[in-house]
Amino acid sequence: MAIMTFDLIHGFKVGESIHTEVGLRKLATGDYIDAQLAAEKAVVQNGKALAYTSDVLLGLELLCRQVEYIGSVQGPFTIKDFRKLEPEDFQLIQEESENLDNQLAEALAQRGDLAGMGDVCEQLTWALSARIPIETTRKMTFDKLLKCADFFRPKNQK
Repeated sequence: MAIMTFDLIHGFKVGESIHTEVGLRKLATGDYIDAQLAAEKAVVQNGKALAYTSDVLLGLELLCRQVEYIGSVQGPFTIKDFRKLEPEDFQLIQEESENLDNQLAEALAQRGDLAGMGDVCEQLTWALSARIPIETTRKMTFDKLLKCADFFRPKNQK
């Protein structure tokens, strides 16, 4: 599996060491399942137990699983780990994660690999769910998902 690498601006501090190189990987099916389970919460409303999934928490859980390593620290990471990052570094990880998702989708679209399109649609759906309600993205066509992903791509990446 290919790893996309980039460097953090400030780094991830563990003890006295500061780690800067980040490796991102393509999400696997198990990552989606684990993130969905971690983002699911049970609440009691009007005396009834309900389960719901927070889209924001789901997006964070997916991001935690997509980071393969930061320096010599191996993932998966936790939200608690990400809280230690400077805002610029956290934003950089989010942007690079979106770039990786977009690159995977575009590569499959260019190849015309229809067998992999379902997986890519699912990845785009989850990637966009931090900005668009999951119920909306699940109803989108592949072309619409790509257009939305392109819309949210950082301006310097277009």
